[in-house]
Amino acid sequence: MKNWFDNFKGNNNDLSFILNGGDYVKKWVDNTLRNMRDDISGTKKHTSVVLPNRFNDEHTKDNIKDMNRPSKSHGDSLNYYGLKITENLKRINEIIKKII
Repeated sequence: MKNWFDNFKGNNNDLSFILNGGDYVKKWVDNTLRNMRDDISGTKKHTSVVLPNRFNDEHTKDNIKDMNRPSKSHGDSLNYYGLKITENLKRINEIIKKII
């Protein structure tokens, strides 16, 4: 919407300008985006609002191996279902050959 209003070359009485909301929507878009940009740029300035360690990257992936469950490995289930699908396709093809 901001792009449309910024690139609009007509006057405020044009039908397209009125159908897009006119001055009311144009002001709303400008104010909304300005407030959103101010909120983003102002988060580091207001330390009372910032959560502790919000801007520190202390995340580690050392424990990622513990999160995997060996009983649910991907290869086994894929091979199992792949085999089942292959067998079912063979049966379907045999039935189609008998019908034709």
